[in-house]
Parts: sequence; C-alpha cells; structure tokens
Amino acid sequence: MAKRASTRTVSRLSGGLNERKIYRGNARASLLVLTPASFRQRNVFTIPEDVVRLRRGRPRVSDAQKIAKAHARDQRYRQRMRQLIEIGRRTKKLESEKAES
Repeated sequence: MAKRASTRTVSRLSGGLNERKIYRGNARASLLVLTPASFRQRNVFTIPEDVVRLRRGRPRVSDAQKIAKAHARDQRYRQRMRQLIEIGRRTKKLESEKAES
C-alpha cells in the first residue's frame, strides 16, 4: 500500500497569521517536478497559481462590447456631421447677407 502524501500547516506566529504548508513524502517530489526551473534554482518549491497564457491574434470581445463600441462610434460620427452642417448653414447665411448688402 502506497503512503499518502500528507500536509500539515505550521504557524510561525502565535496568532497564526503566517501559515505555510510542509509537504511530506511524494507531495514534495511532485512539487519538485511541477515547479518551473527558475523556482527550483531559488529553492522555492511552489506551483505558481496564475500562469499567463498568451494567444496569437486579437483578444476575443463579446458581442455586447462590439455593439456598444459601434454605437459610440456612430454617435461621434453623427455629432461631427451636425457640427459640419451647422458650419455650412452659418457660412451660407453669411454669404447671403454679404450678397444683400
């Protein structure tokens, strides 16, 4: 029968604020195998929790985010067109006033 890898938690301070796990038997060996080389070189035998996995290309975006972005772009375009139309109306008005005088 194989021994089960057991862990026990040891508290350094009496309040138990700093806790660390001490691995026995096969658990320590599995940590040695699973840890990256840079960790092993520093004698840190833990497995990093969040490993960044980069993918090629642009990140995926939800449809709702695309719709919101398109709506904002359309609003900016319409605002620019309103401004240009207003400028055109002012210049036409000024030209008609000059022609009358």
